[in-house]
Amino acid sequence: MRNQQTLGAVALVAGTFLSGVAQAQSPCPAVGADTGCGSIITVTQTGAIITNTNQGPYDGSDDTIVGVINNSNLPIYSLDLTSATNIFAFDGDGIDSPPYNIPGNPLDTTGYGGPNAYFSTISADMTSGRVNFIIPIAANGGTSFFSLENVLATSTGCTDLLNNSVPQPAGGASITTTFTPQGNDPNTGVPYTIAAAAQVCGFIGFDWQQTITALPTPLPGNGFNAIATPTTPPAAPFNDPPPSGYEYMLPVPPGPLDAPQLAVYWDPFNGADSGGFGLAANTTATQLTFFDSPADPCLPGMQNAATIAYANQVCGGVNVRAPAGSAIDFTTHLVGLQGQLPGAAVVDLGIGFDWTSNFNGTSGGIAVLPSLKQPDPGSGVGGITVTNYTATTNYVGVIVSAVNGSNARGPSPLLASVLPASRSVEVGATATAFATVINTAATTTPGCSLALTNGLPADFHYQATNPATNQVTGSPDTPIDIAAGKAQSFVFSLTPSDVVSPTNAPLTFSCTNIAPAPTFVGLNTLLFSASATPTPDLVALGATASGDGVLHVPGAAGSGAFATATVNLGSGDMITASANTGTASLPLALAICQTDPTTGQCLAAPTASVTTMINPNATPTFSVFATASGAIAFDPANSRIFVQFADSTNTVRGETSVAVETQ
Repeated sequence: MRNQQTLGAVALVAGTFLSGVAQAQSPCPAVGADTGCGSIITVTQTGAIITNTNQGPYDGSDDTIVGVINNSNLPIYSLDLTSATNIFAFDGDGIDSPPYNIPGNPLDTTGYGGPNAYFSTISADMTSGRVNFIIPIAANGGTSFFSLENVLATSTGCTDLLNNSVPQPAGGASITTTFTPQGNDPNTGVPYTIAAAAQVCGFIGFDWQQTITALPTPLPGNGFNAIATPTTPPAAPFNDPPPSGYEYMLPVPPGPLDAPQLAVYWDPFNGADSGGFGLAANTTATQLTFFDSPADPCLPGMQNAATIAYANQVCGGVNVRAPAGSAIDFTTHLVGLQGQLPGAAVVDLGIGFDWTSNFNGTSGGIAVLPSLKQPDPGSGVGGITVTNYTATTNYVGVIVSAVNGSNARGPSPLLASVLPASRSVEVGATATAFATVINTAATTTPGCSLALTNGLPADFHYQATNPATNQVTGSPDTPIDIAAGKAQSFVFSLTPSDVVSPTNAPLTFSCTNIAPAPTFVGLNTLLFSASATPTPDLVALGATASGDGVLHVPGAAGSGAFATATVNLGSGDMITASANTGTASLPLALAICQTDPTTGQCLAAPTASVTTMINPNATPTFSVFATASGAIAFDPANSRIFVQFADSTNTVRGETSVAVETQ
């Protein structure tokens, strides 16, 4: 599937342009069993293509490292992914986790994001969600990577080999068909084997799944379904056979591999007692067979001396039978097995058929208990009738459903910023901050709101404010329209219910029917922490000489400085102030000093850090000095100087930042 993208590049926040620029790099590092990417998403001007590299899961089981190559001419801030399987059901063995230990990032709480990605808007069934990139993937060749659950497949290649692979079966006394992958394997030049086809689709194998969708009234006996007790008849719909069901009942009780643990037709465990019902017994190198010939002694046409006594026991009483002509309805689909036995996922591929059987004209077979005596062929002329047939699949391994938040709406016209950049409070106390959202569109954007993205243990609320006075307007947690070209201010609050280590909490700034504002650490995130005991809470604000939030360093070898004002809204402590460039590597030497609030002069020579006692409600000031040793392009989303304030436990309790460039 292709998505039509119309991407935007340049955004203006608080007087500074945000242009996504990232350094090109190899898509994926070697992780676990993989020497590179398991799948690669290539984004072009007209859409996105997913390629399977046949590396396999990096953990040897069910996880994939995904590379992204941006061959479009605009940066990528996010990708929306949709799959037939739960690719966002993260279970703790992502690439950031031992033993892989790829460096992570502060916005990702899953361990799957690597250094540059984090996840949001994940659906309840975990089959779809958004991958956000902290540093946007640069246009014209930029790359990034992350990991996902399950094996991603190239949907086009899988679809081609699945479509028309199962012929429509004929009716009669029994029903049979085969699955034969279509086309030639490009690696061998000969028709696909079952194993090779499974690899293309991201599976460990194929099977059938059969569901009994309707039973006659009265029921044709408890013996039909092994999940029923002698006094409790089965109720449709149910899988045929049920896991640990009647096909594999020997010995009694069955051993762990003598009965299927999955809702599939053939026993994938191929246990010693599976006999003709094992998956291997019904699979050749290039074909998978399906066969059924259901029979039940509870229909009146199937009577002989051997079956009457048995029928009187299992059909609900002496001479209790279903009416003549009664039928049972079935649905049979081809499925893929994904993951690793015994806990593999069963993926319905949508290819298959609905059918009905009235049991007349049959001689018994699959759908009977092993202990059931062979019924007679019956006296009718009915049998099996196929009522519906689907030849093409609805399965997609994974598709890119949107780039930068939309496949049709283009980039978000929203820009957002947050002040202050950090808050640190005690559990149960409320932290507040302000946000500004700018609508750069030519029309009003309706229904604009704020939300907390990553599920911190905190109660979140927001309310619009008057931009001139910062006084609240309207009602709490109520979206508001933003006029074309206008800015709207908000106040928001977080009340933590548990301890939170310092986290760059990403916020979602969204309006109806448009993509949300892109996320930039230090611009529209809040460095938030909560402690069980009182802590310092340094609210800081950087001020540059130009007043535009950018430190303009004169020349590639020049120097510049900016001021930082603070107020401690928490408890007193020894605080260490320092400066850094965050995740970016910039040609800058940084130093800091505490200053006289009146004159702005350093109280001591600037050094890499300065430690001072900051009491409650104190308002110390600082200056940061930057000396360049190379050119720094104008890229305020990524080229920033962060000033951090750490307490005596070396926990960051305050932060602010400014953009930096050389001129």
